[in-house]
Parts: sequence; structure tokens; C-alpha cells
Amino acid sequence: MSEAKKATFVERFGTLIDVTDRESAKGPYITFKMQGTKKDGSPFDVYGSCFNADIIAQMKAAVGKAIWTKGPIESFGEGKTSYKVVYFKLSTPKVAEEAANESVPA
Repeated sequence: MSEAKKATFVERFGTLIDVTDRESAKGPYITFKMQGTKKDGSPFDVYGSCFNADIIAQMKAAVGKAIWTKGPIESFGEGKTSYKVVYFKLSTPKVAEEAANESVPA
């Protein structure tokens, strides 16, 4: 019996730190690292992936810039999750900071 995946869409704001090209049997994709900020001002890292070619191109051009992403966090196995970007856009640091203060618990 297989465990059903549970997907919850979340928004993440922060600075895109790194984008790495990957290849799978289904085609190219990327993994990335983004740094966000909690309410108390402390940083936290977000790791994820993206499989959409249009968004991949945008993310590669946005390294070092403030961004907004939205996508599912899927659970698989015991205690393992995966964040996949479905929506993406450039953001401003102020907007990202305000959103982080509203949506990320300390």
C-alpha cells in the first residue's frame, strides 16, 4: 500500500541565492535555495524545485534578487517534504519583508 501525498500551497518571499540545473528522465528541471526572514528578523533557508521551463528561465535570471514563489509542499515518506514552485515573480525587499512578517510564524 502506498502513502497518499498531501499537498499544501504556500507562498515564500525572499532572496534567491542559488539555482542549479538538473536532468531527469522526464526532462530538465532546477533546484534552488532562497533565503527568507522570520518575524523576529532571523533568516531561514527554503530549498525547492521547479519543472516549468518558462519559470526556470525567469529564476535563473533572478539570482540575487528578491522574489515571490507559490507552490505545493508535498509530504512523502516519514518526515520528508518537497517544495515545488508553480508561480513565480520578482518582488521588492519591502514587500517580501512585510509578507514574511504576516505569514511565517516565529
